[in-house]
Amino acid sequence: MTEYEFASLAMEAQNTVTSVFALFLTIVGGYLLAAWMVGIKLDRTQFIIVTFLFVFVEIQLLVGWFGRWSWFWHYYEQAQALNPLSVPNAEMVPFSIALTGLLMLFTVFGAVKFMWNVRHPKAE
Repeated sequence: MTEYEFASLAMEAQNTVTSVFALFLTIVGGYLLAAWMVGIKLDRTQFIIVTFLFVFVEIQLLVGWFGRWSWFWHYYEQAQALNPLSVPNAEMVPFSIALTGLLMLFTVFGAVKFMWNVRHPKAE
């Protein structure tokens, strides 16, 4: 493959990463909105089903997000091997990926904690 083809595949992988992240945030927003509006009205079974589905889907998106980053990294390294001077340096990308992935994981747990707090308000 040519350098251009590897760069094009890397950009497609990065666009997929961006789309997955947007979908991740949309689902988190929907869960938080549902928690705020109807969380206290859900019975225990409904709460478990909604929360399980939310966590399951978000973990699947997170795994897919990491997978697409690995595709990006593979294509990036292939393009860099063909012409190191034309491909920008990306030393901070692995750190950024790990940090963003951790923040996404904490976001899922934070949303579940928010639902829990809505369902079990503190008596003042």
